[in-house]
Amino acid sequence: MDVNRVAKSHGDKLCIRGGIDRELERIRPAYDTGRYFPCADHSIPPDVCFDDYLYYNDKRTELIGV
Repeated sequence: MDVNRVAKSHGDKLCIRGGIDRELERIRPAYDTGRYFPCADHSIPPDVCFDDYLYYNDKRTELIGV
């Protein structure tokens, strides 16, 4: 799903959650609208090692500033 396209087409009528996998910087425009919460869709796949998950989580934290 292209969260930037969805956020742009629906303006302030929609809040979005999820929609990312490994593309954190690509979703910044949607996040900057203030109506998008970036998180992994569904659950973390079993083949993702813990170090990779921590890396992803650190990058997501940098993006959202929390």
